[in-house]
Amino acid sequence: MIQFIRLFWYLNILLIIFFILKQEPKLKGINNLSKREKGFSISSVREKTLLQQTWSLLILFATLTIIIVKYSH
Repeated sequence: MIQFIRLFWYLNILLIIFFILKQEPKLKGINNLSKREKGFSISSVREKTLLQQTWSLLILFATLTIIIVKYSH
């Protein structure tokens, strides 16, 4: 069971890294991975959604870290 949680924890780390790099406007290469729409409102909604997903992943990371520490001993 704990091994499955650790695997999920590692996948979560990779997603967090990807989402943070996706949000950084200075990294032109990362932003070109998905083509943005021309409309300003669509872009701002996408950015808000990406930010919410990043925070959700960070909270999940903290929760999984606590679970792993508590049950690994």
